[in-house]
Amino acid sequence: MQLTLMFYGHLGEAIGREVIFDASGASTIGELRSRLGAKWPDHAAELRSDRLKALIGDRFVDDKTALAGASSVEFLPPVSGGGA
Repeated sequence: MQLTLMFYGHLGEAIGREVIFDASGASTIGELRSRLGAKWPDHAAELRSDRLKALIGDRFVDDKTALAGASSVEFLPPVSGGGA
């Protein structure tokens, strides 16, 4: 199964903002995260972290969410803001 993955922040700069990824064998977001960590071991801890939020469509999903029917997954890093 081919998925379009979108990364933001420094992961987008390091891995690529939009990546086509062969997710064969991964049936959940958690399994996808593990495969991503194996592909990019320098970023494995962050890719597997629950602080990196996953979205399918416009919905935040957890690691137990099935990938069936998904064509893309977005990964959003934690957001920090500053005050003026």
